[in-house]
Amino acid sequence: MAAAGTEKGVDAGRPSDAEAAAGFGEEQEALVLSAWDAMKGNSESLALKFFLRYYCYIVLCDYILLLLFRRILTL
Repeated sequence: MAAAGTEKGVDAGRPSDAEAAAGFGEEQEALVLSAWDAMKGNSESLALKFFLRYYCYIVLCDYILLLLFRRILTL
C-alpha cells in the first residue's frame, strides 16, 4: 500500500489545502480586506478597465500574429 501523499499526480513539494490555509495569517487577511474595501466602491469601472485592456491586448496580439503568418507564407 502506498504512503499518504504519494498518489499518482500529487506533487510532493506542493502544500496541501490545509497547510496553505494555515499559512494565510492575519496580516495577509487584513491586507486582502483593505484592498477589497479600496476597490469595492468602483469595482464596476475597474472591471470595465481590466476587460478593455485585456481585450485590446488580445486584438493586438492577434494582429501581430496575422502579420507574422503573412510574412512566413510569402517567403
